[in-house]
This record gives sequence, C-alpha cells and structure tokens, in this order.
Amino acid sequence: MSEQLLCKIVVPSSLPSAVVEQLRSSIRLANGTIQETSERAFGADDIALLVTIAVGVGQLAEYGVKVAQSIINWRKSVKVKNRQVQGQLEGTERPPLDLETATDEEIIAWFRQR
Repeated sequence: MSEQLLCKIVVPSSLPSAVVEQLRSSIRLANGTIQETSERAFGADDIALLVTIAVGVGQLAEYGVKVAQSIINWRKSVKVKNRQVQGQLEGTERPPLDLETATDEEIIAWFRQR
C-alpha cells in the first residue's frame, strides 16, 4: 500500500471551526488522512485540506467513493443547520467542483474520474 493524494478541499477560513472539524472527522471515518495548509485564493486566506489515502493498486476509486460519501453527508449536516456549504474540490487533471452547487452524483462522479 502507498499513500496517494486523493483530492484537495479548499474552504474559506471564515467557516466556523466546528464545521471544518466536522468535515475533517467525516473524512477520517472514510480512512482518509488530512494535511492542512493555508493558501491565498481570491484575495482571502483559505484552508486547504489535502486528503490522502493509503491504498493498494486499483483501490483509489473505491476509497474515493467513500470519501465522496463522507463529503455528501457533511454537506447535508451543514445544510440542515441552515448554513451555506462553502468549499471546492480540486484535483490533478480534473476541473474544480463547487461543493455548494454540485449534486451528490456529480461529487461521486468527480472522484471516479481517473
């Protein structure tokens, strides 16, 4: 097994820390490892969560779907609290995906692209 970068999730630093922590916890439950960095984007400090996963050959898509489901569950819990889901999925060779406007199916499809 090797550690592979699955995606980067960029969220605004203005999101409440409890909401960001809930996202981190959700991804950890899907066996993802998170490394956090700050980056400048659109003139604001954003938080970038680098999601990696230890997988064997051919398992990345399978674990990607698990992480996708954890992101979908996180979005639902944020929306239940009448909060706006702010964030974006980024990955190599894939277009960014806005977590506010994407459907659940689009999030799963984004992770299946390889």
